[in-house]
Amino acid sequence: MDLKEFDDIRPYRDDEIHEKLSSLLNEEQFHAALKFILSEQEYHEMLKTIENVNSVDAFQQEIIYPILQKIINSSIDELTYYNIEQLSPKKKYLFISNHRDIVMDSALINNGLVSNGMPTHEIAIGNNLISLDWVRRLVRLNKNFIVRRDVERHDLYKSSLKLSQYIHFALTQKKQSVWIAQREGRAKDGNDFTQTSLIKMLLLNAGENIKSYLQQLNIIPVSISYEYDPTDFLKLKELAIKANGETYTKQPGEDEQHMITGIIGYKGNVNITFGTPLNNLLDNINFDEKLNKIVQQVTQILDREIILNYHLTDVNHAAYDLLNNKTTIEQLPENLQEFKNRYEKLNDAPPEYRKIWLEMYANPVKNKLKLKQADENH
Repeated sequence: MDLKEFDDIRPYRDDEIHEKLSSLLNEEQFHAALKFILSEQEYHEMLKTIENVNSVDAFQQEIIYPILQKIINSSIDELTYYNIEQLSPKKKYLFISNHRDIVMDSALINNGLVSNGMPTHEIAIGNNLISLDWVRRLVRLNKNFIVRRDVERHDLYKSSLKLSQYIHFALTQKKQSVWIAQREGRAKDGNDFTQTSLIKMLLLNAGENIKSYLQQLNIIPVSISYEYDPTDFLKLKELAIKANGETYTKQPGEDEQHMITGIIGYKGNVNITFGTPLNNLLDNINFDEKLNKIVQQVTQILDREIILNYHLTDVNHAAYDLLNNKTTIEQLPENLQEFKNRYEKLNDAPPEYRKIWLEMYANPVKNKLKLKQADENH
């Protein structure tokens, strides 16, 4: 296949950088975004840097990476990476992670790669999240490729096949690692389960030998754990409405609000754990089964890796214990003052909000316990 076939969804190339950056510099909102994050001096220095950028790598190294470091320093207490040493700069991976934050999930994985001397990955992003034209240009400058979410039913297969082909093309022809979330949309309730539709999409381009194709994709499950979710309160209304069996309709600008809050909001300690490569677990899959059964087995393996490798904190355990009446808010230790403060903010909220909020943080504990108990019963 040729890269031209993916012109409408692929990230920008080096030879397109100058034109796209020049157009960004004409956008007032782009300047406002820079000023929001940077000091006045940093802003003017960044403008000078942008004028001299002439490649995707330079854009990431000189523009994105410094901004990301500033965000990490201001919103995260401690950022840790586990098992990152198993990755090789010579290999390309399809990272599939749980999805908690629109922007920071992929950004923090990339940060770990760069910090360990490896190239950055390409990023799958839904076009529903980039309604503004200048934002679409910005993310495609930053190695994002577009996942169409607005496709009519009769075009869904064609669009999904193209996405599947592009991911395989990026890994095998462009020699680029790729990140994609385990599900469409974030796991707002803390339940990190892979959608079977994602695995089906990835295998649309597989042909007859699914095992060989999965080996080419070289999937690495990744668990991302935020001690505190900056958008936890923003998610409550949607979760409450859905819990009542009603349909939730997003308000204009809602995704943008979640993006900004997720980027700059306080996250406490953050851990990213790279799980066992799927290629090491393929012998656990029966490839003689029908496709749906194979997809189900792959999904279960990814879920197991992501859930068991999720880094539980005192916050998760406190939420679980409160939810199950094993403790009271007054009995929680002093190191959970931030947790207590957030909990008390819910005093004036609708009663069901408190339970939903606790479940967000407790569900990773519950899901890990379920897996461990199932193992013991076997």
